[in-house]
Order: sequence, then C-alpha cells, then structure tokens
Amino acid sequence: MAWIVLKPLTCIKVVVLVGCLFACDRAQADELDTLLDLDLGSLMDMQVVTPARKGQTVFQAPANVTVVTREMIRRRGYRTLEEVLTDVPGFDFTGGQPAGEYPTHFIFRGIGDVGQTKMLIMVDGIVRNDVSNGWARHVGYDFLMNDVEKIEVIGGPGSALYGANAYVGLINVITRRADDGADGLTLETGGVLGKNATVAPEVLARYRFDNGLSLQLAGRWYRTDGDGGVDRPDPGRYFHGNVEPDRVLTTEYGEILNERNSDGSRKQLPDGFRTDIDDVFVRGRVEKDGFSLGFTFWDRDEGLGSEVVGYEYFANTPGLDYRAHHRGYAAFADYRFDFRAHVHSRTRSYFRSDRILPETGFFYTYQYQSVSNGIDPAVSNKKKGYHGEGFVAGLEQQVNIQISERNSLVLGFQLEQEIKEYFGISLGPEQDARSTIVHSTFSSEQQTVQPVFFSQNAALYVQDEYRLGKNYGFTGGLRFDADDEYGHVFNPRLGLVLSPPAGFGFKLLYGQAYKAATVFELFDEWRGNVDLQPEKIATGEAELSYRFGDAAVVRGGFFFNRMTDLIAVAPNPDPQRVPIGPLGQHLDYYQNVGSKDIHGLNLVGDFQVGGFYTYANYSYTREPDGVEVENISQHKLNLGLNYLFANRLNLNLRANWRGRVRAPLSNRYFYSKDAGLVAALGYDYVTEENPDGYMDGHFLLNLTLTGKGLLGAKARFEPQVI
Repeated sequence: MAWIVLKPLTCIKVVVLVGCLFACDRAQADELDTLLDLDLGSLMDMQVVTPARKGQTVFQAPANVTVVTREMIRRRGYRTLEEVLTDVPGFDFTGGQPAGEYPTHFIFRGIGDVGQTKMLIMVDGIVRNDVSNGWARHVGYDFLMNDVEKIEVIGGPGSALYGANAYVGLINVITRRADDGADGLTLETGGVLGKNATVAPEVLARYRFDNGLSLQLAGRWYRTDGDGGVDRPDPGRYFHGNVEPDRVLTTEYGEILNERNSDGSRKQLPDGFRTDIDDVFVRGRVEKDGFSLGFTFWDRDEGLGSEVVGYEYFANTPGLDYRAHHRGYAAFADYRFDFRAHVHSRTRSYFRSDRILPETGFFYTYQYQSVSNGIDPAVSNKKKGYHGEGFVAGLEQQVNIQISERNSLVLGFQLEQEIKEYFGISLGPEQDARSTIVHSTFSSEQQTVQPVFFSQNAALYVQDEYRLGKNYGFTGGLRFDADDEYGHVFNPRLGLVLSPPAGFGFKLLYGQAYKAATVFELFDEWRGNVDLQPEKIATGEAELSYRFGDAAVVRGGFFFNRMTDLIAVAPNPDPQRVPIGPLGQHLDYYQNVGSKDIHGLNLVGDFQVGGFYTYANYSYTREPDGVEVENISQHKLNLGLNYLFANRLNLNLRANWRGRVRAPLSNRYFYSKDAGLVAALGYDYVTEENPDGYMDGHFLLNLTLTGKGLLGAKARFEPQVI
C-alpha cells in the first residue's frame, strides 16, 4: 500500500493510498479479492480467543467484545490503532498523535490516567504495556497495521485471565500467521509521499516452503516534519503570540532578569509545537507445524505534541529539543501440542524491553534557560532529560481440556521476572545510556545513581465453561497472583450467556481486576509511597442482543464499575510518620484515597442489506447522582456505511460525534476567573469568553474510497483516497 498526503482543504484532509500485491500463486492473489466481500453473517460467527483463552463466537464469549477485522482496517483506511479505537464504543482520546511525553492519552468507559495504565494492550496475547510505568503503548505510528488479522477489544475486567492492569479492559491485536496461503512468495509493498516531507514505505513479505516452514516479515518507516501546530485553533493562546518570562530561575544565581530585545521588549516565542514523527516498526516470525518464533523492534522518535502549553517550554524553537524518543524490542517462542483430541497444550516464553532514551526531554522558558542580561554572569541552556529502561522475561503454560461435550476447562500458570528502572532525570548534559549513573541530576545537578527494582510474579488461573443447554453457557474463573511488590491478589469472574443463532440473546457478567502501582507512584523521591496497595475494580454488566438471521444484529448493554483503593496525589496526613523534606518532598504524595463509581450504557447495531453494510454505536457514561465524568463526553455516537460499487469501487463513510466534555477544575481556562485564586497564584490567567466548565464537543467525518481491480484482474494494484 502507498500513501500520498495532500494539502488540507479547510478542515478536510485527503490521503491517497496505493497498494501492490505480488503473488506466485493465483490462490494467494485471490486473497485480496475477498477483503471487501465478507458478509455480516460471517462476522457474527467469527471466532474470538481473547475473552476465554479459547475459540468462541462473539455471542458465546463471556465478555463485552468488539472485533475489528483486517477487512475493516482496509475498507476504512485505518493507519493507526488510535484511528481504530476511535470508532469503538467507550473510547475518548484526550490527545492525538504525536502523543507527547507519555505514549498515549485515552480514557475507556470513563476510566484512565496519565499514559493509560489501566488497560492492557497485547499482541498475540503478550502484553505490550511499558514495563516500568504500565503505559499503553503502540496506538500511533510506532505500530504496524499491514500484518494485523483482527483486533479484539474487551470491555470490562480481564485480570481473572490476564493479571495486573487488565483493569477496565484489554486490547488484543492478532497478527496474520506466516503459514496462511499457498506455498511460495507473497509480497505486499507500498509507501507514503506527502506534504511536510512525509514519507512512509511499508512491506509485508511471506514465504512458505514445500515442507511447511513459513517465514514472515513486516515493516514500516513513518517520517514527517508535521505541521508544527502553527495553524491549529488556539483560543487560549497556549501556542501563539507568547513571550519569554521577565525572570528566570538559575541554579547558579537564583532568580535573575531575563534577556530582552534591543528595543526593550520581551523576546517572542515561536508559535506552534513539535509534531514531527520519525518512527520505525519491524515484526517477523517463523512457523513450522505447532512451533513459532517471533520478534518485534520499534523506535518512536517524535515531537512532544500539544501535551503542555507553549509558554512554559521552548515547544517549537529550532535547536532546542522538545521530543520523546522511546525504543523497544520483544521476542517469543511458542509451541502448541495436542496430547489427545480433547487435550490441547500451549507453552510460551517471551522477553521484552522498553527504553526511554536520554535525548527525551525539553527546555523550560522560566528556569534553567540561557540568559545573558548584561548584569549577571551569563548562564547556558540546561535541558531536562529523561532516561529509563525496563525488562520482563516470562514463561506461560496453558492447557485446554474438553472434559465432555458440555464442559471445557482452561488451566494455566505464568512466571515473570521484571527489572524496572526508575527515571533518571538529568539537568544539562545528557545521561550516558549505557549507565545508571546520572552525572547531573535534576534539579540539584549532583551525581546520583538511578534506582533499579527487581520483582517476580507467579500466577495460577483456572476457568470452567459448562453448557447448560444447546445455547446456554455458564463460565466461572479465578486467578491468583503473587508479586514481590504488591503481595497476593485473587480475581474471580462469572458469566451466564444465551447465544442462539437468531432471536434474543443475553449476557450477565461479573468480574474483578486490579491495577498495580507504577514505579513512579512507588518510588518517586517527591511523591512516591512504597506502601501503596493495588487499585481494585468490580464490574457488573448485562447485555441484551437480537439477531435478525444474517442480516442484522442489535445489542444493548449496561455496566457498573465500583473502584476501590484508588491511587491519587493527596496532602500529607501525618508529617510525623512521613516527614516533609527540606524542599517540600512529601508535602503531598501518592496515597490510596478511597472509592468511586462509574456506570454506562452501550448500544450497538450492525446491518447488511444487499451491498450496503452499516454500523452504529452509542455510549453513555456517568457517575452516580448525575455527576459527569471529567475529561470525557457523557454522550458519544459513531456511525459507518460501506458499499461496493460493481465490485470495483468500495465506498466507506464513518462519522464520530462527541458531546461537550466536562473540564477538570484544574483547567482554569474553562471556569470563571477567581480573584482570590489570581492573588494566590501571583499571576493572571486566561479563560474562554464565556466559561461554563465544559470543552466543546466535535463532529468528525471520514470518507474512504478504495479501488479494486481497476487495472485488470492480474494487476494487483489498490488505490485508496481518504
């Protein structure tokens, strides 16, 4: 596939994608012909594996499940996982790509935190969240879509099968097997050329030998200068028309006067913020019979995006870094073996590493910047930089036993060794990536050693499904985790499911989950607390569905989340027990602060009439007693339409509507100005024209046109306009 990004016209962006497929066998070439022809009945009966660690249909699975197939990814023109999840009910993205200092910012079912540590992202069942911090990674251009077979999104707790941080849900990206198709070579290539020096070549190659040995390699390099954020809406002047502050804090002389222009005016800050991207992603695998080996390498080098306001940082100044550079790799070995016709074994070992490279960082405007004011001795710029690394190695054994026609059992255990490195935060010279020594620590500029923490986890899980009748199934499961950091945790799940091939069906679900404290929350020198307990959640859910044969299906579900032992920064309740440091350390710090409830409603419909396929989903999320959840819209609606004209041109139209969003009280721009607060802060602040505590909603419309066989049946060429 090839992408060409053309100049935006008002609020419309046009992308042209062209793809080529070279196949040595007509059976492989026909694979492309099926991509736009999958019917709704096949989708409804598609097997999913994530909800129960075994194959089931979406309607049989004891969970709230959304599936996005390879066909949907091509039809709709998805380029990133973020674009996929935007169309899934329950997701709110609070920042787009590039995402900023943390890999991503999204909220699911009203629940999230910095970097989203409360939802697992997995690839082929192996967790890919950041090792040390738990951040949800790979929703942007640092992830490849061209070898994805399907994406299974589970709403609700998943700790009973997947352990820590499967708190509010999980995402499992299932890649294409290397041994799919006939013998020989299959090659798909493409790339992007566009404005802002955008280039993004892609490749997917597979080769199958006569003896069944299969190889697969997929890769993409995505590079763009980005738009710099200059022309984006900015009513609060966060990134436009700002000037440097009057005074600057230095470590040498305290607070001193800043430089001024020759006419005495304050120095202007460049408008905008960094949106450049330079991301590389490679994934490969080898398969033979029941054995497979695989690896992944990724490198994310991006501008920090619009996460923080421009007048606090040199967000778009040439020569001064304002970027995040993260890198990682993973490898696995997997062996599947059938002891008997009814006993199936899967053994898997894996290893992965995540790194924050020392060039990650930025320069402040109000402290540690270069100043030569003619009064004090000159000082130079000092960059605030980050460095950290985490490793995990694991072994998992799972056995699926078909006890009888009605009863099936899943048993397994998991062992993990983790090495987590807390941020090394430097000021001035960049750290040595080969060492844990920080030669100039922020902000003391003294030499320190980064703390490194070792932990082990052992887990046992069991799940039993019993078919009460032809279409009724009861599922019960339990997982026990023992971890060096947070102790012992039990998590159960229960599900009762009615799944007839037509007519009414229902799901009654209950589950518990937990989210482990991050390295930052446990060990930060200012706000860390080693006594933190895991956050816990209990979720009850009911879903009612109706299938109109293979022509339509509608589903409606209600969920209720009860969260306890929430982790948040709170004032120090007992300075005698937790002394306050000389610089204000532990004046406030992370604590388990209490509980919170959130409930929601999801309505989903899929319809197919002739060549028309349509979908719609609506989400409503709220706290009890009518309280709106901060940072999300309580009303969200997604719509889509797909039609194939004369088996040559596929039209896909999808829309996202979000209602207004309740702003947190800390975002003063959306609240009426408070004179007392202005006096306490010591500076005036900007508010919107008529502040009411809400951010505006939005409507987004996406049109994708895909050509099929336009140059003849033998020309494997697929143009696409987005």
